Amino acid sequence: MALCHAKIGAEDHQAAPDIGDDGMTASPRRPTAAKRAGFIFSGTVQALKRSTVPNLPPSRRTAVVRVDEVIRGSGALSHLAGRDITVQLGTREQIKPGQAATFYTEGWLFGEGVAVRSLGHSDVARGSAVAAASGADPVRAKGAKDLDEHVADTDLVVRGRVARVASATPRRVRAGLTGYTPKATPFVSEHAALWREADIDVDEVIKGMHRIKRVTVRFPGSTDVRWAKVPKLRPGQEGVFLLHADTGSGYTLIHAQDVQPPESGHVALRARLSRRRQRKSR
Repeated sequence: MALCHAKIGAEDHQAAPDIGDDGMTASPRRPTAAKRAGFIFSGTVQALKRSTVPNLPPSRRTAVVRVDEVIRGSGALSHLAGRDITVQLGTREQIKPGQAATFYTEGWLFGEGVAVRSLGHSDVARGSAVAAASGADPVRAKGAKDLDEHVADTDLVVRGRVARVASATPRRVRAGLTGYTPKATPFVSEHAALWREADIDVDEVIKGMHRIKRVTVRFPGSTDVRWAKVPKLRPGQEGVFLLHADTGSGYTLIHAQDVQPPESGHVALRARLSRRRQRKSR
């Protein structure tokens, strides 16, 4: 598989870390780093001067870190818990093998491995103390607010398992997707979505039609920067799927937040929907 350069973070071109002024501390200016970071996770340092990406040579600024928990992440980044990834450290950032920390990063390389650029990191204990003192984690609070608003915009929310994934048929693309223009030439733009189609076996309907056992959804298979944040479904994948109605009575999956973890996601989404209904009834 060729390595894909994907701008997954919001400001991928900015590599400068946001760390302490003394040059020795690992702590970022937490509110600033948290606001800029597209991928925040708690992890454990596995090795220094190593790389998990074939086309990224190890250097004094690369480290392999195991992702223990994803705090903020979208698309493919949201499914990295338990995996080793490469972190490019800031010029003055220092870590050591076995160290556990909260990393504030931006997506960088995505393909035969994942590499991110660090904006800084904070000690796990310090991060917990800050969260306890403030009464809430601002990163988690913002993420919850964004998800709350996104759920309200969806047409169908289901919990289930992906049964099949294939290329979308031309007939269904024409019938169900806006912006499709038939042409005689085989030219494909570098930003083309490369639509794929997935069948999802439904275990529970959280929002929308309640008598449904299987739903077909289209999603962009392209890893181009325009579509990099959109989750790429795979057979056997379980989760909570936030779907959007399109013309032709079909559904699409086109946003970074459209796939949520299966464990407790459906419970949280039910609570969000219930709160919105209560507010509207007042």
